[in-house]
Amino acid sequence: MAKRGLKVIARVWRGRTRRQDADVYNGHYSGEVLPELRRLPGFRGARLLRRETAEVTEFMSVVFFDDIDAVRRFAGEDYEFAIEYALPPPSVCL
Repeated sequence: MAKRGLKVIARVWRGRTRRQDADVYNGHYSGEVLPELRRLPGFRGARLLRRETAEVTEFMSVVFFDDIDAVRRFAGEDYEFAIEYALPPPSVCL
């Protein structure tokens, strides 16, 4: 995680799934997305926040980068759009 006073860029993604599928996405994030992020120069950390309601689980992923070039290494030139491999498996999307 970033040290106090160090400037970083935070990239945020939000999604939701059925409660019974929430652990599948959590596993996808920790097993596939995070290892890919850790290989990137300029990656500074990530958090996956989770909120459960009666019917769905909402996720918010916050990923920290050194600068916009590091974001582009992760997301490409259209860095404001979701990254295919970072999305949950189609079977758990709502």
